[in-house]
Formats: sequence, structure tokens, C-alpha cells
Amino acid sequence: MLVEAGLLIKVDEKEPYDRFRGRLMIPIRDPRGRVIAFGGRILGDGEPKYLNSPDTPLFDKGRTLYNLDKCSPASRSTGRVIVVEGYMDVIALAQAGFPDAVAPLGTALTEQQIEMLWRMTEKPLLCFDGDAAGQKAAMRAAGRALPLLRPGHSLQFVTLPDGQDPDDLLKSNGPQAFKQLLDHSEALVDRLWRMELSVQPLDTPEDRASLKQRLGQHMAAIGDGEIKRHYGDAFRDRFDALFARNAAPSFRSPPNPGFSRRNAGKWSKIGYQPTTSEAKGISGKGSDLLMQGLLVNILLYPALIDAQREALMGIQPRNANYAELLSFILDCTLTKKSLDSAGLLTILEGQLYNVAQDLLRGDGKAFAFNRRSMSDEADNHTSLSKNMAEMIKLVKQRPALEQALERATMKVSQELTEENYAEQQRLRSEKEAFDRRIVEMADHGLDN
Repeated sequence: MLVEAGLLIKVDEKEPYDRFRGRLMIPIRDPRGRVIAFGGRILGDGEPKYLNSPDTPLFDKGRTLYNLDKCSPASRSTGRVIVVEGYMDVIALAQAGFPDAVAPLGTALTEQQIEMLWRMTEKPLLCFDGDAAGQKAAMRAAGRALPLLRPGHSLQFVTLPDGQDPDDLLKSNGPQAFKQLLDHSEALVDRLWRMELSVQPLDTPEDRASLKQRLGQHMAAIGDGEIKRHYGDAFRDRFDALFARNAAPSFRSPPNPGFSRRNAGKWSKIGYQPTTSEAKGISGKGSDLLMQGLLVNILLYPALIDAQREALMGIQPRNANYAELLSFILDCTLTKKSLDSAGLLTILEGQLYNVAQDLLRGDGKAFAFNRRSMSDEADNHTSLSKNMAEMIKLVKQRPALEQALERATMKVSQELTEENYAEQQRLRSEKEAFDRRIVEMADHGLDN
């Protein structure tokens, strides 16, 4: 039994011997706190420095996370999970007041471990060492996560100073420095872009084409079609901002042999208004922000729903939680027409209540008319009703505009003609005007 459990090693007919002799023993527990394996850190010199139990009937290292049993309850109060490289990092973090940390056990983060993390939090924080090996481990984890991505679930990345692990940082700068790194974590899409950008110089068209190809490979790995589309938008916007800001809309020579030089001049007349930083921010959040704004409007002013019911019933949110919340609210207000905001929140239960509270605390309050005090409602009924109608119209228009621009951009990439390019720029201008309109709504509402 000791051999089967991985505590002893038996070779041929020789007497079994202790696998972990001369080591500091670290128990590895299952989610219920039962010891299923050990890690051992050598005392003194020797190799390997760290040794784990082999896979046994009790222990599968690819399906186990160190400290999961203690991290899981801690994460419910902190709302986060920190993933570090080894159990000594977990122990150092626990001593410094971070009980919500786990570590894989001698392997790269596996698909099963990512799913385990997502059961605790939607965006676990990957905090691997700042050396080259640690950053490669982070990229391997990113690659494993891409096919599994689903709405709301992703990875965040914490970058440690070069050559340091969490224990080093805690000793040199203290817990507050580590917390600041956690607070400035990097989204998966940003990490992929930054890492690919640093692979090689981007001085030539061939280099830039290579960057585009690598980004395309990441997109191709994503299983969820909607998320894949948003990643495509994000990569395209970054690529255009980096390389196309000075190139479009002027060409020195005809874009293909079918154009004469006298026609090439027409290209320089195709242009669009520069995008403001506010519009860029809105553009990055896109239809999701609009949908959040509309739902907050509905949650704050349910009395206005009846006049817009038919239009609201024609909306199909892409986010499953938003779709369920909208459907529930429409059903409730059909029979309870005197509901106010507080009454509506009282009816919501479980997950729907949490979704509603997140919306009321989040980006949906970005719009000015969603920040008015409830005491203003009676005096502004007409204005509020107009706001809701406008939001419904925008929510319906934005996805169609995004899709049209995506199709036009694809046509340009396949065949760069004057007609295709002009249509792409027209749609881009239209989308940016649309986003500036949303910025105005966020700043002032519709009355200004």
C-alpha cells in the first residue's frame, strides 16, 4: 500500500526505500481536506530540489491544485483566486495575508485545473515568476484557456518584477506591493497582444503580416464564436491604431493594377473624423455596454416598460444572464404594472438578483439618465421615456453596424479595391459617429 500510494519506491527485488528521504514534507489535500499526496523540498544540496508524489489511485496531479481546500472558502470572501507556480509561493502568500492562492503541482496549468479555477471565480489571477520560464508558463496557460473561453470567464495576468517570485517580492517590498500588482492585473487579450508584439521587430510589411498571422492563430483557437469575434475586433483595432493611423486614407500608388494613376488620387479624399478617446472607450465595450445601460434603465424605471414592451420583446441579448433577466422582467411587469425599482429588485432571486446588482454597480450607470435620483422621475417622465426608446433603438442598431463593418473589413483584406475601401471607411465613420452619440448620452443624456 505504501508503494501504491507513492511513499515508497520498489525496484526489482530490492527492499523498498523512502521516496521523500531527507526532505521537508508538504501535504497535498483534496477539496475535502483529505491528504492524497505529498510534496517534498530537499534539505540541503541535491536534485531534484522539489519532488511530488507520482500519480496514484488517489492523486492525479493534472486534476489537483495545491491548497484548493483552503483557497475555496477564502475566495468566497475575497472574490478572487491567485494562481502561483509552486506550493512554497502559496505558503508565503498565506503567511502574508493572502489565503486565496493555489498552485499546480509540477505541470503546466491544465484544462481541468482551469475549469476548477472557474468554479471559484470567473477571472483567476495568474501570478507566475517574472523570469523567462515563468512568462512561458503564463503563455502556455493562455493557450490552454483559449478553446475553453466562455462569456464572462477568462484569465487575468499579474506580472512580477523580472527574476522575482511572490516570496521575493513579499520579503523585499511587503504585502501592499503585491496587492498593488494584483489590482493592476492584465486581461488575457492584452497579454496576448503584448507578448506577440514583443516577439520580433515590426519594421517591414512581412514582419507585420507575421504578427497578424500569430494573432489569427490565437483567434482560431477560441471555441466560442461570439468571443472569437470580439477578440478579432480587439486585435484589429490595436493593429490599425499601431500601423494604419498614418497610412489611411492616402495611397501613393494604385492599390492594384486595375487602377490608373489618375484614379489613385481619389483615395486621398476618402477620410473620416478622428476618434476621440471617449469614443474609443465606448467602442471597445460596444454592444455590451449599451445592453447594460438599457437593463439598468429598465431596473431603475420599470413603470416605463409597458410603453416600450413590443420593442423590448424584439431584443435578444447575447449574454445569457442578460437575456434571462430581460425575459423575467418583461414577464413580471406584464402582470404587476405598478412595480417600482425597489419592488422589482425584491422579486428577483438568486443569480438574477446578483446580475441586477452587478449592473446597477457597473458600467450601465455610465449613462447620465441612469444616474438621476429617483426623486427626479416624476418630473422627467417624458424625458425618461424618450431615453429608454433611444436606448432600445441603439441596442438594435449597434450589432448590425458592427457586423456590416466586420464584413467590409474582411472584403478589404481579401480584395483591396477603391469601392471596398470606400465602403469600409464609410461604415467606420458611421460607427464612430454612433459611438460619439453614445458618449454624448453618457455625458449629458438626450436633453442636451
